[in-house]
Amino acid sequence: MDETAQQHFPTIDGTGLLKQSTAPSTLAMLKALPTSLTDDQFNQVKAIAKAALPSLPPQTDAAFAKALKILDTLPRRKDDKDTGKLRFNLYRTCLSHLSEPQLWWVVNRAVTTCDWYPSVKQLLDIAALWERRDEATEALRLAKLLVNREVNRRLREQSRKAPAPPLTQEVVDAMAPELRGMGLKLGYLIEQDGKVIPAPEQENAA
Repeated sequence: MDETAQQHFPTIDGTGLLKQSTAPSTLAMLKALPTSLTDDQFNQVKAIAKAALPSLPPQTDAAFAKALKILDTLPRRKDDKDTGKLRFNLYRTCLSHLSEPQLWWVVNRAVTTCDWYPSVKQLLDIAALWERRDEATEALRLAKLLVNREVNRRLREQSRKAPAPPLTQEVVDAMAPELRGMGLKLGYLIEQDGKVIPAPEQENAA
């Protein structure tokens, strides 16, 4: 196992947000984890999977002005002085909610796909196709995959034990929520009167 994977993940700040970058990065540490996690590693990965993503930087006035200059390379009807100001203010108002990374993605997509200067609606339609793909997003996605993988591994490991421990109500109550959810899906557990209990055949086996 990589030495970095044994360290604590410095990933969640005081507000419960997944940090954008750490040293070593959260993503690198997640990738270095073994296929079988210790309880401590599992708890840390679950914390990452539940963390909120940090906000992306908002667009600045300078960035928006530059973005519109790039769009001006596309053919359009020539503005007079007043029309140009109105157009700038209109586009600025309608697109101000876009983060700076999203704004640049939209501009790049527009200049490579549009034959003419795009309308506000066209730009908003393009913006709707954008997907966040930064390191924090990738770390969150990977953490969720690792949680599912570890839940499945632990359930398989538990089912392979011989003899299988009796599945009593006490055992069910002590299960982690993820294991209870998997037990419900596989039919080992049922929900009755708002409570999760062993399936009848499991109670008989006990």
